[in-house]
Amino acid sequence: MPKNPDKIICYFLLFINCYVFSQKQINNVIPDSLKELGYNRLYQTYKSNKENNKTIAYKYALSYLKKAKENNSKIEIVKGYHYVGALSSNEKYLKYLDSAIAKVKDRHNFVYPSKSYLFKGYVHYEDREFRKAIDNLLISNKLARKQGNSNLMFYSNYMISILTDRIGNHQDAINILKEYPKYLKDKEITKTDTTLLLNTYHALSVASYKAKKIDSSAYFNSIGISKSLKSKKKDFYNLFVLSSGVTLYGAKELSKSLDSIEKAIPFLKKMDNKPNLAVAYFYKGKILYETDRKDESIVYLKKLDTIFQIQNDVLPDIREGYELLIKYYKEKKQIKEQLIYTEKLVEVDKVLNDNYKHLQTNIIKDYYTPILISKKIDKENKVFWKIIYSVFTLLFVTFFGFIFNYYRQKKYKLKFKTLLEKQEVQKNKSNIKTNQNKLDKLKISKEIITQIIDGLHIFESEKKFLNSKYSLSILAKELKTNSSYLSKIINFTKNKNFSNYINDLRVDYAINELNSNTQFKLYSIKAISEEVGFKNTESFSKAFHKKTGLYPSYFIKQLNKK
Repeated sequence: MPKNPDKIICYFLLFINCYVFSQKQINNVIPDSLKELGYNRLYQTYKSNKENNKTIAYKYALSYLKKAKENNSKIEIVKGYHYVGALSSNEKYLKYLDSAIAKVKDRHNFVYPSKSYLFKGYVHYEDREFRKAIDNLLISNKLARKQGNSNLMFYSNYMISILTDRIGNHQDAINILKEYPKYLKDKEITKTDTTLLLNTYHALSVASYKAKKIDSSAYFNSIGISKSLKSKKKDFYNLFVLSSGVTLYGAKELSKSLDSIEKAIPFLKKMDNKPNLAVAYFYKGKILYETDRKDESIVYLKKLDTIFQIQNDVLPDIREGYELLIKYYKEKKQIKEQLIYTEKLVEVDKVLNDNYKHLQTNIIKDYYTPILISKKIDKENKVFWKIIYSVFTLLFVTFFGFIFNYYRQKKYKLKFKTLLEKQEVQKNKSNIKTNQNKLDKLKISKEIITQIIDGLHIFESEKKFLNSKYSLSILAKELKTNSSYLSKIINFTKNKNFSNYINDLRVDYAINELNSNTQFKLYSIKAISEEVGFKNTESFSKAFHKKTGLYPSYFIKQLNKK
């Protein structure tokens, strides 16, 4: 093994999946000639071939693992899992890493299992599974600190800083990232270190831009472009071109910004770099929108949404793209399209909010808090720190409560807006939808089906559902049919059972009345529930919330604000 096996870690920061290939192409039988080789020879041959000849690299990695298992050497088995996993799909890689962790779960050493958790964090980050990524990175960082492994601490700190920047703590991310050029300067710069260095400058540029430090962002871009050209790394060069375009947008130089972004897009498409393509499409769309080329801009903003639908992830900064789509269709008075992107924005906010809460909670609790305590613990007594920790926790809970309430109110307002727009769209829709192919499967005569559907039309148009007496059996009797037939037809035409069907009719009626009848808004919740056919307030509130995601009291309050 090399003296510093951890140096290979940073090579995975951007290219963790670049070694994946089809293992079906090779024979897993280990030749006798390899069985006689020592661990160091197997590793060196694996290392020298993993970029250019993955078939050979995989054979040597597999030989390493099998040799370790035959010798029952725990640490060598763990290393073997890492080497074989690095040439596998992300799904298999995670399984190998789990096996590596399990192998040394009762016996931690200077490197493992901290390194295994670190790589799990990388893989989950690449798969856009940020909650799993931060959980594994924090474990890696904690174990590295406990073992005093500065290399692993630096690498886990790096990834944590990227996620810290994602939740809006830009200055904290910058403070961590600035340590990396200094750290690497003291080492012998290799191809691996150059990759990490360029990645760091790119992350510093992005974080500086988000922190509204435009000059700093431009400075890191210029360094990145220079070093990527010198090291002939086209991938990084194009990332810095894109980043320069974003920085130029922040400097209000829209023409230059658009030029840089358009130069980067073809390479990003070729590399299928979806996260950065989403950034490029967003800023190109935004620039076109702001320069009165709105029809062109919509093409690129829709591409942003396409990437979100594939990855189920979008950077918080570019959610504004959905707001521009909504604004565009609102100006065009295309209510259907406006509603579609309003609903998609709700979906985006849910994903962002879920990730935000988990990252914010765990980064503060498991990363910043231990660091804060470790710096002060020698200077202060235990009683003092119990008080400080309590105050910190209280402030955190208060802050988190504020953030949670803010996003909840924002979500409610969006639901309220969506609800009003849905009501507008539904005014022109037929209440009963039929699908003849499905109805034919019911094995009910067409005459009876027609009779029941016509009866339901009358039931709805005459608003008989406002009478609280109605049950499935009563309505069936009134329509001169049986409960089974009525239930089946409601299920097929409305895609819901009778209880939800009649409750939704009552809720829709309540919403329309509240929206159009000023006097109706003055009623108490109890009076409204009785007026629309519910037997009590509780059942009305539950039905209202089930259909709209809002409670009647909140809906009425927002209507009164209009």
